[in-house]
Amino acid sequence: MPSLSSDSSKTSLTPSVPLTPPTTLKKRTTRDVLSNESPLAPKLLLHDLLKNDKLLTPASSPQKKKIKQSSPLIKRKKPRRTTIHRPIANSVLSLECYPLIKPKEQPHNNYLRHILNTCENIVVVAGAGISTHAGIPDFRSKQTGLYSKEKFNKSLMDINMIYSNESMTLKFNELMVSLYLKSIHAETTPFHQLLDKLAKQKRLKRIYTQNIDSLETKLPHLMEYNDNNNSTNYPILVQLHGNISNTRCNKCNNIQKFDPHRLKTTENPKGDLIASCLECEELEYVRSVAGLRSKGVGSIRPTITLYNEVHQDGDTIANIINYDTKLKSIDLLIIVGTMLSIPHVKKLCQNMAHSLKNGRRKKGHVIFISNEPPTQSVLNAFKDTLDLIVIGDCQTLYNYID
Repeated sequence: MPSLSSDSSKTSLTPSVPLTPPTTLKKRTTRDVLSNESPLAPKLLLHDLLKNDKLLTPASSPQKKKIKQSSPLIKRKKPRRTTIHRPIANSVLSLECYPLIKPKEQPHNNYLRHILNTCENIVVVAGAGISTHAGIPDFRSKQTGLYSKEKFNKSLMDINMIYSNESMTLKFNELMVSLYLKSIHAETTPFHQLLDKLAKQKRLKRIYTQNIDSLETKLPHLMEYNDNNNSTNYPILVQLHGNISNTRCNKCNNIQKFDPHRLKTTENPKGDLIASCLECEELEYVRSVAGLRSKGVGSIRPTITLYNEVHQDGDTIANIINYDTKLKSIDLLIIVGTMLSIPHVKKLCQNMAHSLKNGRRKKGHVIFISNEPPTQSVLNAFKDTLDLIVIGDCQTLYNYID
């Protein structure tokens, strides 16, 4: 028998089915394979079908790459936010100097703008410095403060001194009438508008004000937010020292609108040195007609809290302070327009600042804004809890809020 050559053996073993399917072979999709007519359906696994919808692809017709075309309906990814690093404790930003510095060299300015626009629960402790722009003088400024003038001094705000003699009472009346007239005619400042904008955005949790001018009550969004705040029974606006808009009777506690014509001053000599309560007088008249004994008539004065005097709403204010100090959602404390010379206001800011930096709320921010740098006693009280000390006019901060 003749032997087969190696070439002939290879030829005889070569299959008759071509290795490459013809180009006319119809492509079978997943739907065809899974149909009952396809004999391959029981042998295919689900994950194999999901990987590639085309089971057979002719070698002569390679797959075309899909080119992604940009469409205006596709939502593009937002650019990554620039990370704002927290400054070193007690860092200083001068609002008067930063415009001369290049934007890339203003990390503290960018940090201030960032927290004012991103923090959601803000507490503000404000002093007289936010109202001087409206023409209402503060008390302790060296040149423009009321205590710097010879006519007025600190004793005029002491309950034990203002009624000690007629001269002191007359000066107290003139001071109250002057502040009242300036307050009712004053317009809100840009910083007050900043507070109103924060209230409109519902990011202002509380404002503790030392001012008695009641300019905050002229802010529409703040008052609307104050009245419609149903989350707690506490108001948004807390007047730590009362206000000069009303008067209170020391006997019946009746509150009425301040009437400057009732008080005796150098310009109004016909007024009363110590005005009596009209409510008490009417009650006394009714009792006299009824033949009942007299209970006396009280005297009125503005609803402000003086030195050596207990605050009428002191218990309520203490409850609000305790509530805010323990609240974990507060993320920013702004101390503005005050040098914290009054001990209980200083203690309020100190406790709240330490609360923001301790426990679970270490991410809270504390900034101090004033025309003058804080005293060493204030720095010692806050230790390292002040993130930023802003020196300059607080009215310029209105443009920081978007």
